[in-house]
Amino acid sequence: MTFYLKPPRGLVNLHVFQTCVEERLNCYDNINRNNNADAEICNFHCLVEDSPLDRTGHYLFRLYAYLSTDFRRIFLENEKKLLLLRLLCYKKEDIKYFLKRLLKHSKECVTQDNVHVTVKDMYLLFISLCSQMLNREYLNHIIKEVHVGSECEGFTLKVPFYQCASLIVHREVNLKNGFVEIKCTDWKRLFLSVYETYLRRALTEMKYSQNVRLAVNDVRIRSTFKVIQNHWFKNEGSENDSRLNFNISNIDAESKLFPLCALNLYKVLQKTNRLSHNDRFDFSLYMKGIGISLRDSLKFWENTYTRQHSSCSKCSHNWKDNEKRYIYGIRHLYGLEGSRKNYTVRSCNFFQEKILSATEDGGCPFKHFDDSNLRQVLQKLLPSKEDDVEVMIYERKENPSLACKLFYENVFKIITDNCIADNISFSNPVEYYLSLKKHISKNSIDSAIQAVGPVAVGEK
Repeated sequence: MTFYLKPPRGLVNLHVFQTCVEERLNCYDNINRNNNADAEICNFHCLVEDSPLDRTGHYLFRLYAYLSTDFRRIFLENEKKLLLLRLLCYKKEDIKYFLKRLLKHSKECVTQDNVHVTVKDMYLLFISLCSQMLNREYLNHIIKEVHVGSECEGFTLKVPFYQCASLIVHREVNLKNGFVEIKCTDWKRLFLSVYETYLRRALTEMKYSQNVRLAVNDVRIRSTFKVIQNHWFKNEGSENDSRLNFNISNIDAESKLFPLCALNLYKVLQKTNRLSHNDRFDFSLYMKGIGISLRDSLKFWENTYTRQHSSCSKCSHNWKDNEKRYIYGIRHLYGLEGSRKNYTVRSCNFFQEKILSATEDGGCPFKHFDDSNLRQVLQKLLPSKEDDVEVMIYERKENPSLACKLFYENVFKIITDNCIADNISFSNPVEYYLSLKKHISKNSIDSAIQAVGPVAVGEK
């Protein structure tokens, strides 16, 4: 039961809790250190697949991922890597056992009371997939080392696109009539994708559980969370912040690389010359995060707030009458006034969960815009991408972050005329911008190298 559909049962001593956490952390480190190629997990007795201790460690990490948005990304990435490592080690009998266990537990879980419909949908998918793959002919076929095209035609799996969205993000599969067609050689990638979808939905469902609320407030469990926090975030706040040197005169051109939330505030500012207090706070932190200096930030806000505000503006203040207050506020964000705290941009999860007042334009557009408004904005930014726009609008209802990643992918493709090959990972608007900027720069360098071609050593 590598998918951890059912939590562990029984009694576990506190010191065993801590051991489960420490070994899983060491396992994560081992997998990342060896880039999943030569990693071994056989030395961790708390990582014996489907053992009570293995499930205990996973569910402790799942609880912490529910609480911490920053750790959620780490959790999802490393649990997928752990599953991949296990799948790579499977032989035919292991595959058969894995599918049988997943089928059995899916059937047990789908009949439980109070199962959220999105998670129940995943259980039904697992039942369907396992039933098809447990066919003797299918099992004998997928373990072949050599696959001939004509022999593989009858072994294609079809899965609704919204249940394996990560495969669509990276354009790794064919999409037809709303279903993703999975080749027999791609079954492992399919399971990695649906596993991620299941974990995301399970984490979302946890907010409705009384048992989860009791667990995260248990002092014994919270003590194990400190072990995770100290391991992954021990350098948080003390790192040398090496941002790009952002030229403020290029902000209009650079805005094409902004995430939709920051781009929306920038467009509102261009139109009305004003933002509400909270929106100005968030956009100022975003500007700071992408590398705009204090001097340039002050100049930017002075130039903007000196202009006449529009009739539809939700703020009527101006720079001349409020100069000292504005300067103090901006210097405060840069850690030069008041408590001298080093403020950083808020997370994507914060913007998604934010309840907007009538005077605010911020938040996450993939969460707060209605379908019509979002479609109009996306079609203007992504011309000739109607199908991708519709996928984003569908995905944002359950997973705004995934819709934002799809937006990232399409912006990259429009600018570079290439599909991005790397995994995308960001947890706030600044990370989005810096990541996209890095990938576009890397693509330009790679294209230049390919155009020049190899140079012979010693050649004049």
